[in-house]
This record gives sequence, structure tokens and C-alpha cells, in this order.
Amino acid sequence: MANQTARKKRLSHALQTAEFAVATQVVPPTPFGELVSRLGKGGVRHFGVRWLDGDVLHIDSNGVDVVAASEFEWIPVRADLVAPADPALRQKILRRGVKVLEEDPTYNLFIGNCEQVARQIVTGVAHSDQPGIVLTKGVMAAFYLYNDKPDRAVLELAKGFNEIHGEPPSGSGEPSGD
Repeated sequence: MANQTARKKRLSHALQTAEFAVATQVVPPTPFGELVSRLGKGGVRHFGVRWLDGDVLHIDSNGVDVVAASEFEWIPVRADLVAPADPALRQKILRRGVKVLEEDPTYNLFIGNCEQVARQIVTGVAHSDQPGIVLTKGVMAAFYLYNDKPDRAVLELAKGFNEIHGEPPSGSGEPSGD
């Protein structure tokens, strides 16, 4: 209960700050609007958006939240998703983020996961390949395990990890630098 109360306070503050920035047409400085990610549970990437004051706006099973970048353990992702230099684009990101803060959507792996919400805020288009990759590779691994081919099952899971991260699993559990 205390966590939900703290979350509601963070969201209220973030929403008030963002609404003020929209109303006064303040252009947030870069790196605001940068798509960021960290290695999440099961090797899947967890996404968020660099928000005002350097915090990270993201969604997880508890709902939308705004946390300190150090708490998110962020690492920038692909160069084409860094903070836009155009002030008009940063204003659009701000308005889309305000909408997410106001609506506080429920997390859904297939139609409202962290990557889809973050990309919707940054680009205006909700998109994520991760659920399909995880589902497909998981089904393939189960098939091979059922047919007593554990080596093939491990290979399928490694292929899925590689598709998500662009590299083979390191086994370290640490965020990769991609």
C-alpha cells in the first residue's frame, strides 16, 4: 500500500510538472525524450522514456511510474531513438507523455507493454517485437523439450535472446551495452 501511495505522489508531481511545461510551452532540454532500456526479467528488455528532471517514465505490472534514472538503471538504446533535437518534437513527446500519465493504462504484454508505451510516447507509434519473439521461441523450446531434445531447446531460447538483444546471452545477468 505504501508503494502505491508513493507511486501516486510521483505520478501527480510528474503530471503537474509536465502539464506546466506544456501550458507554458517550455521545451525540455535533451536528453528528455530519449528511449532507454535495461535488461529485465528473463532476458527481455524493459523500456522507458527519459523524462523531466532526468527521471524515467515507464510502465510495468504495477502501472505507469516515474522513477529516478539510477533506480531504472538505464542505458540508451539504438542511436535513432535518442532525444530529438527539434523543440517541436520534444513538445509532442511531452504531450504524449502527459496523456499516458493522465490515463495511467494497465500493463498488457501484447497490447500495452513497456516498449509499446515508451515508443508511443517517443515516436507516436506503439510497437514491440519482443512478445512475439518470446512466445515463438518459448513454444519451439517446449516442442524440443517434449521431443527429448534439450540441446535444440536451449538453441531456440538462445536464438530468441539474440533476436531481442542482437547478441548471444552472456550469462552475466548484467545489462548489455547495446
